[in-house]
Amino acid sequence: MLGEHGQVLGSEVGSLLTDKPDVAVAIRHPGIVQAIQENRLRVTVGWNGLAGDCGHRVPLFLFTLPAPAMQEFTREEAAYRRMLTGRQVHRTCDRLTLTPGGYCQSTALALDTRRSLPPFLPVFRGEDVAFGQLLRFFQPDAAIAYQPTSLLHVPAASRANPGGGLDGMAGHRSQSGLLVALLQLAAPSPAEAPADPGTLARRAQEILRGDFFELLAANQLRQEGEQMLRSCLAQLLAHPGAPGYWRRDLEAVIRSLHAAAQCPDYIYPAELSECRPAAERAGTLRDVLTAYFELIAAWPALWSAAVKLRERDGVTPARPIGGPGRP
Repeated sequence: MLGEHGQVLGSEVGSLLTDKPDVAVAIRHPGIVQAIQENRLRVTVGWNGLAGDCGHRVPLFLFTLPAPAMQEFTREEAAYRRMLTGRQVHRTCDRLTLTPGGYCQSTALALDTRRSLPPFLPVFRGEDVAFGQLLRFFQPDAAIAYQPTSLLHVPAASRANPGGGLDGMAGHRSQSGLLVALLQLAAPSPAEAPADPGTLARRAQEILRGDFFELLAANQLRQEGEQMLRSCLAQLLAHPGAPGYWRRDLEAVIRSLHAAAQCPDYIYPAELSECRPAAERAGTLRDVLTAYFELIAAWPALWSAAVKLRERDGVTPARPIGGPGRP
């Protein structure tokens, strides 16, 4: 598994297309072809497929399946209930697949740390998404390689979604969506010269200190809920002949999403609502995000200091796994 990542990490995408004719490439915007031709895209992150517990507490994706998969999902009620509660998936690709950086989903990642990378904070949910957005800013030439191999994820303690996780859909809000929105607002426009991390952090902190931050947070988190609501409504309307048990479950989710959006507390991420009194939530949210951007501003200096310590004193925060004589 490590060898497969070692063969592509750090490689230029153009050279991989020459060496591996069966590779798949995501062509998502006009500039990608030119970037490949000019060898400006380099593989920075590797990803493995996943078999087993997917980690989703809220299995909304099961209700937005394309028609053939949805028919299989709802064919038998007992199997339908098992899939809702069991969290078991197999998600992979059938060949080495390359795509520009931006979207990132963790579980099993390989990172090319020969170049500086943005910080990855494994706390709360959605930090992998924030890392992907930061990677796009720190390294516009970064690409992600999806390997056609899967890792088995079987937690030591069996996990399940009680009731299929349907009751939790209305409360599924995360601060990562707001964090990504701030990154996108603070990032320079295509017409501007690339900004350094300090400039990005300063712009984001100005937004956080502004009078309209709470309004931005409220609208961002409500928008996430509205997107879930629209997806559920579209599925319900698209499948009038679906089994009654599926329709009743989805109708219950729609009603809970609609009711939750009317609650003033809905604008705060679920993690914050669980650990802070109502009067402290807005201030805590602002403080957490401000501290995050302070880290972004300091990150290049922290990375540089770590490199100097390693080169001068052999000090490293990680243990080498390559064996004697290997980096």
